[in-house]
Amino acid sequence: MSKFIGKLIYSVSAIVSIGIGLILAQDAAGDIRPATSVNLTDLFRNTLGLIVPIIVFVLLGMIIYGGYTRLTAAGDPEKEEQSNQIITSAIIGFVIIALAPLIVNLLAQFLGIGQIIG
Repeated sequence: MSKFIGKLIYSVSAIVSIGIGLILAQDAAGDIRPATSVNLTDLFRNTLGLIVPIIVFVLLGMIIYGGYTRLTAAGDPEKEEQSNQIITSAIIGFVIIALAPLIVNLLAQFLGIGQIIG
C-alpha cells in the first residue's frame, strides 16, 4: 500500500512539474493561447494556488503515516525500515516539488529562453 502511495505522489509531482514547464514556456515563447482565448498562465497559477495546500497536506499525512508505522513496529526491523522509506520518500517528493520552479528556470536559462517563472 505504501509503495503505491509513494509512486502516486511521485507521479503527481512529475506531472505538476512538467505542466509548470510546458504551460509557462508556451506563454513566454509567444503567448500561445487556445481557441477559447483562456490565458493558460492565469489558469495554471489559479490551479497551482489550489494544489500547493493539497501537496503540503499530503506531505504531513505521509509523515504522520510514517510515524504511525514506526510507533506500531514494536521492534520489527522490516516495519521500521518501511517507516523510514515512507518519511524519506515524502520529504524527497516535497523537495522536488518545491524546487520545480528553480529547475524549470535553470533549464530555460540553459536553453536561452530566459526566466520563465517569476
